[in-house]
Amino acid sequence: MRRETFSAPDPADPDRYLKLRGRRWHYVRRVPMAFACSDPRGTIQKSLRTASLEVARLKRDELEKADDLYWSGVADGEQAATASQAHEAARTRALGLGFRYLTADRLAQEASLEELLARIEKVKETGGQEAPA
Repeated sequence: MRRETFSAPDPADPDRYLKLRGRRWHYVRRVPMAFACSDPRGTIQKSLRTASLEVARLKRDELEKADDLYWSGVADGEQAATASQAHEAARTRALGLGFRYLTADRLAQEASLEELLARIEKVKETGGQEAPA
């Protein structure tokens, strides 16, 4: 059986991890083999919900950073448990999903019912699997 090898995309490639499906851009990235036991997602496929390449690149950068932070924590044996890494990953993931990061306390105090419902709907759409940690 022939085994495919995958190389990391060139960090200088402005369209790394981006795939155009129809008229919408998607973030598509394989979980590195070294983290397959810790991250069951296999291949990450996330609609960026935009037809704009510029917006897709910004959202991709946020998602890429969150995944890299998570895998960095796993590599350090921490499961991304340090407070600063976990916070940064959560903040970046929220931005990648189109929301500003707020703690649960602040959400309860500041968020409108519409915003809370939009966040809940996003979790339902993604099956709660967007956040790697």
